[in-house]
Amino acid sequence: MSDLSHLRLENTAQPVPYTSPGGGGGGTFQTPPRDRLPHAQKLRADLQQAEADARERRRQHGVPENAGPGDVFAVRSDPGFELKLGSLERRQSGIELLSVKVDRGVTIANVFVPKGKHVQLLALIDAYQRHATRSGKPRNRELIDSIASIKLAALQDLWQDTAPFPTADATIWWEVWLRDDGLAPADVHRRFRDLAPTVGMRASEQFVRFPERVVTQAFGTQAQLGQSLDLLGMIAELRRAKELATEYVELSAADQAAFVNEAAARIVAPAPDAPAVCILDSGVNRSHPLQAPALDATDAQSVKPG
Repeated sequence: MSDLSHLRLENTAQPVPYTSPGGGGGGTFQTPPRDRLPHAQKLRADLQQAEADARERRRQHGVPENAGPGDVFAVRSDPGFELKLGSLERRQSGIELLSVKVDRGVTIANVFVPKGKHVQLLALIDAYQRHATRSGKPRNRELIDSIASIKLAALQDLWQDTAPFPTADATIWWEVWLRDDGLAPADVHRRFRDLAPTVGMRASEQFVRFPERVVTQAFGTQAQLGQSLDLLGMIAELRRAKELATEYVELSAADQAAFVNEAAARIVAPAPDAPAVCILDSGVNRSHPLQAPALDATDAQSVKPG
């Protein structure tokens, strides 16, 4: 409970068991039982096939096999197991963990691998197969044992929204999270805007900068967005762009009033004993029909510092 008499937060906490994030901490990282040699051979074949798939995709679109900065691979766990995420990223080699999600118990990590750097992943697999630690366990055991498969990432692997993945024929605005790739945000955005029209998409002129990410929007279909591996290689995450109120704001005053009055007629005012929330703001228009039912006139107060 708070020591302040006017702020009383009681019975708001709930104890839950501790869960180690990503297999870290002091507990034992759990991996599926593996047969060392066949598992190493399987992952090596997966990685080589992913590389071959990337070359074939580029060939089909008339792009040189070695074009582009690199490719995105989707690394999957077995159902009910986690990936050793901390060991998957190799920043010194440019191998970057882009995003992670869990789909029906399977952890999916999207990893950007620069051109020619897939040999770093092959080296991890080879060390697992051929070498052991001082304790006699395979090198990189937890990482390699945690991986069930490696494939060339598909557009759906990058989807991080709670909304269903768009259907094939849906033309929508996508919220695109781009890797910064060590470039200035404006350059990252410009590179995406220059490439988007080549697949028939329209990219927004606006962007928002976050650490290691540049977020913008693009209009088109999943087939267009997934057509270019170079475009896909820029993307860290995808979501559906959120609908803005622009259409309502740009309406005439009369049309806005009609929408407001229609909505106000359907609002059920809160009961006198309903829970209340204190909002500290620069001001509120209590006379607005959508706010009047919820804000008592005696509670719309102001402070004058003087």
